[in-house]
Amino acid sequence: MTWMIKYDEHKVEATKDFENALINLMKSQCEMMGQLGDPEYWTWGRCEITELASASGIKFWYGGDDDLPEDDLGTFAVVK
Repeated sequence: MTWMIKYDEHKVEATKDFENALINLMKSQCEMMGQLGDPEYWTWGRCEITELASASGIKFWYGGDDDLPEDDLGTFAVVK
């Protein structure tokens, strides 16, 4: 499935490597943050990209087992 991302006035096709890099970033952050306290608070992550040309256009959400979204995306996912 093609995943298109907005960059200014353009649309670019996201690569599987890009998606995997975002997922690996979320997994790594959860692993690091879990070292600060109770690791069960850092068990899932979501990323959504609304505008690739802006840092504020890339959003991350994290949480623990008790608040895993009921979106059937698993523990780490890029929302498309």
